[in-house]
Amino acid sequence: MLIKTFKESYPVQYLLLVLIALAIWAGAFIHPSVDTVEINGFLTPGSSLLSSLTFEIPVVCVFIAFAITFFTALLLNYVLVKNNLTDKNTLVPALLFIVFYGHSVSNLTLHPAIIAGLFVILALNNLLSVYTEEEAYERVFNTGFFISLASFFYLPAIYLLAFVWFSFIIYSLYRWREWLISLIGLITPYLFLWVWFFWNDELDLAFVSYQSFFLSFAGFHYTLPAGILEYSINIIIALLFLWSLFNVLSSLDEKPITLRKRYWAVFWMFVVTFVNFFLAGDFFSATQAFITIPIAIFVSGALPEVRRYWVVETLLALLVILIVINNLMAVF
Repeated sequence: MLIKTFKESYPVQYLLLVLIALAIWAGAFIHPSVDTVEINGFLTPGSSLLSSLTFEIPVVCVFIAFAITFFTALLLNYVLVKNNLTDKNTLVPALLFIVFYGHSVSNLTLHPAIIAGLFVILALNNLLSVYTEEEAYERVFNTGFFISLASFFYLPAIYLLAFVWFSFIIYSLYRWREWLISLIGLITPYLFLWVWFFWNDELDLAFVSYQSFFLSFAGFHYTLPAGILEYSINIIIALLFLWSLFNVLSSLDEKPITLRKRYWAVFWMFVVTFVNFFLAGDFFSATQAFITIPIAIFVSGALPEVRRYWVVETLLALLVILIVINNLMAVF
């Protein structure tokens, strides 16, 4: 009954959403932890600054991460409703994002990917509106700008510029202005950052760090799930995504051209994010959380086409139960 319950957005649904999120994060609150990935202040200045402000206190990190995750879920929900990628007055996309993101206990702390995801959703909001506006140069600039800010917390997010350019091809935007403006938007925050490095005599060290990252090739080093619960959770998420991807893409011809192009843009977002598995280097583990955004979009987009709701309802309810149990077991 989760999907039918969250197809409306009254105060009671928001309360239930908070309760489900708290249940998923209960293990993290009981036994809070700090992200163990070493922060390079040159590559992730945003994460470095945030770490210094929180002093890496576990309970503070978990509380901030929970708040950011919940707000990000609501923001994604708003963006999808605004751009007609889901029904009006629904909280299903927010529910899916919270559930999918919480699938692993390693995500339930102040992870750089979730902060980057906030800016990526803002970039996505601007990009989805480009097709329907004439000379949307401001939105194009904002798209590149927000991706740049996302890379301050999670450097592989910078590769999402490729997703922006793929979207331009889908939108039939072949004029050089949009392509150049998006690049300028991406570069602008880095101009200020590199001036700061220069001012502090750290430009050489910063250059070496970025050179090392972009010239390295991490390869695919996926860590297998530790037990049957994690296997089950990953299998259910994979099944839901593959089912939704097939249903959405196969029914695109029946949708208005604006929606078709927006869904294909989200598809390329998934592809570019998936490729990040091979390019993320030390940020590999964060990529698993980052890919939650397009997965949640496709699953929520496929739900209106469902004929047998009980199948999806059962899978989603089972998924929530398994995630809660798995995250609690991980801390005991």
